[in-house]
Formats: sequence, C-alpha cells, structure tokens
Amino acid sequence: MDEQREITIYQAYIRALELGVDFKNDFHAQSYGNELSELAKKVGYRKPTKANGSLGRYFFSYLSKLKNRFNWTTKI
Repeated sequence: MDEQREITIYQAYIRALELGVDFKNDFHAQSYGNELSELAKKVGYRKPTKANGSLGRYFFSYLSKLKNRFNWTTKI
C-alpha cells in the first residue's frame, strides 16, 4: 500500500459498528455498502484484482475475518 492510511483497520471496524453494521448477519441483509466502501478507501484496502463483488462487500468480509481472528468484541 503506497498511500498512507487515514485510519487503522481497527478504527474502521469501530466506525462500522457505530454506523450499525452487524457482523453476525450477512452483508446482503444490510445496506451499508457505500459506507463500507468509504471506510475501505480510508484504510487503503484494495479488493482482489479478479473480484466479482463490490469493494464494500469484500471489506465487510475482511473485517469479519479480522474480528474473528483477533476476537474483537467491542460493542457500541
């Protein structure tokens, strides 16, 4: 990632929770795609080159994986 991050991954996770994103539900059951895309851009996240989904969907999946890996349990 050549550009500097405006926020960290964890800060993006916290902001997503503040927006109301529920990581227990499916991405398509919610309507936060644009907001997650903006957070992804602030973090500097880029979806895979051969991705067939939106930036918001891939970032949601990425945050979900990190949440489970690091046991992020912050509740807003």
